Amino acid sequence: MKSARPSRTARKEADQRYRNLFDGIPIGVFRTTPSGRILEINPALVRLLGYPDSKSLKRENAAFFYQRAGDRERWKAIVADRGSVADFEFPLRRRDGRVIWVRENARAVRDRRGRIACFEGSIEDISAAKLAARALAEAEEKYRSLLRGVADEVFLLDREGRILLANDAAEVSLGSGRPLAGKTIRGVLPPEALGRFRAVLARVLRRRRSVVRVDWRGGRCLESVVSPLLDPRGRAAGVTVVSRDITEREQAAEALATQEKLYRTLFESSPSGIILEDARGRIVDANATVCRNLGYARHELLGMTVLDLASPEERGAVKKNLAGILAGEKLHHVVKNVRRDGVGRWMELYETRFPLSGKTAGILVLSHDITERMQMEASLRESEEQFRSLFDLSPVGKFLIDLEGRIVAANRRAGAIYGYDREEILGMNVREIAPPRLARAFPKLVAAARAKQYLHFETEGRRRNGKPFPLELTVSLFPWKGREHIQTVFQDISERRWAEEADRLRGVSETLVNSHEEERRMIARDLHDGLGQDLAAIKIGLEMNRTRHPEGRKDLVEVAGLVDKALADLRALSSSIRPASLDELGLVPSLRHELAFIAKRAGLKVTLSTRRFAGRLPPKQEIAVYRILQEAVTNVLKHARAKRIRVSLSRRPGSVRLSVSDDGRGFSPKKGKGVSGLGLLGMRERVALAGGKFALASRSQRGTRIVVILPSDSGERGKK
Repeated sequence: MKSARPSRTARKEADQRYRNLFDGIPIGVFRTTPSGRILEINPALVRLLGYPDSKSLKRENAAFFYQRAGDRERWKAIVADRGSVADFEFPLRRRDGRVIWVRENARAVRDRRGRIACFEGSIEDISAAKLAARALAEAEEKYRSLLRGVADEVFLLDREGRILLANDAAEVSLGSGRPLAGKTIRGVLPPEALGRFRAVLARVLRRRRSVVRVDWRGGRCLESVVSPLLDPRGRAAGVTVVSRDITEREQAAEALATQEKLYRTLFESSPSGIILEDARGRIVDANATVCRNLGYARHELLGMTVLDLASPEERGAVKKNLAGILAGEKLHHVVKNVRRDGVGRWMELYETRFPLSGKTAGILVLSHDITERMQMEASLRESEEQFRSLFDLSPVGKFLIDLEGRIVAANRRAGAIYGYDREEILGMNVREIAPPRLARAFPKLVAAARAKQYLHFETEGRRRNGKPFPLELTVSLFPWKGREHIQTVFQDISERRWAEEADRLRGVSETLVNSHEEERRMIARDLHDGLGQDLAAIKIGLEMNRTRHPEGRKDLVEVAGLVDKALADLRALSSSIRPASLDELGLVPSLRHELAFIAKRAGLKVTLSTRRFAGRLPPKQEIAVYRILQEAVTNVLKHARAKRIRVSLSRRPGSVRLSVSDDGRGFSPKKGKGVSGLGLLGMRERVALAGGKFALASRSQRGTRIVVILPSDSGERGKK
């Protein structure tokens, strides 16, 4: 055989092919010295370790990249002992400090003296594989074992089935390592396989064609190629049998078919939409969920692009995202897709680069239809805004308090009640604004709120200035942000307490007034019926004595005059205390009598108009109008220096109106409180007790006018 020395050009071409292969291989390749100095490294490993170039990487020692102490020495010991390592897995430290898991295959290169000159091998990033399911890891291990353990069995048989030649693999398989030459196939093959093999042998010898046979033997699946062994005359003198144990391949194929079936089942039944796209964004596969979400049949989606599904305003972003994903980005974002019927649907997408077949890059998209969630979130935001508006604009104070007593939410009214800005009160503990007794009882309050739906009671609060105030409080449990809180709704009831006290005092005042009126009525009656009758009897006695004793006529006449004057004064006093005509004749005659008496006594011109008044009022209301008129006229006599008084009494459905005016000197209403405060106060109080309205108008030197309006059922209201 002639040997040809390769030319220099051919050597360069071979070196270039090696360099292209070395630089282009996608896994890391290295060569290092035993001391750790890096001799050679390919670009894939430079990228894997995070260095800008091989020059900067070569400045590092190989031991620098081992994360765990001792890994490098253990690795060297294994390689030195075995000569090589395969699938050696360990953590590796990148330049940026991030730790990745790698798988290494390496061997020791020795010099002529048998000493290790260097180590060379490959490194593959298996960080993602570390996170894969254990079942896949076991399947991969079986697959690698299958590749390492493939062995063919080779037989040479004559026409009678006698073994002429068998290789080591065949002897190990059929003869337990003993020589098989000279034995017949009958003594080697198990009975269940012998009949089938004889039929194949006869067919090959007859047709002189190779036959491929797959058969199970001894629990193993064998793929056998039986070929005719021709003699120089072209006749079939025997056969050549090459058997390969494909048991693991068959099992792997079955497992792959099972996994493919499982993948397809998971793919189709996944509640998440799954789309596979090619590098141009064209859809190559889509599961049933995607079809259902978008309203397309699967055959309609295949061949469409993701741009066809995007809303017009988002197509530019889709193009940009497509380029970024193919460059290695992983995206998680929300987009608006358009269904077949034109309806927009919000989709949450997880997109990543994905190998479609071989080295062809594609994109895996996981999608979730979140339209309902987006609508619910929008409704929730709207509800929260409405709740916040109602919470903030509520006319009563509101707190949300956590179970430790910290105020986590408060409306503006709550701050105003306690004298704080809302921002100041947030974060305060309720114990800082509650009286000590209530602050100590806060845990019991929480327990009581849990036991009941709500609690309602009156207590005290404490303002910023430290002053207590009455508080009406409603307490209930309120779930907020996934935790239990105490909701308190409260209002300052100081004004209500004042009003209640005023009502109580008004009731006392009314009782006193009624008692005084009753006493006046009794006194007036006693004066009229008792002392008045006595004076009348004295006068009669005097008249009788004057007739019987003419000599004392002059003295008796003087005494009778005094008795008449006393009797007149008594009637006037009785009438001022309680006019009997008010009970007997009614309000209008009593007013006329009273005003006539005042006009005569004071020398004033007094007029009374009752054209719009008819009928009688309840007794209490009549006495109220009478007393108010007395107070008003008394004020005129004391202070006004008037010459004329006008009184008007009218009645409308549901009300009675009394007007008293004079032409006196008048006064300023603000200063008038000091001039006639008691009289005005008495009138105002009587009007308030009767449930009416009081109005006063006065100007200096222009007179004064008082108007009182009482409800027609004021007596009953006063009673209530």
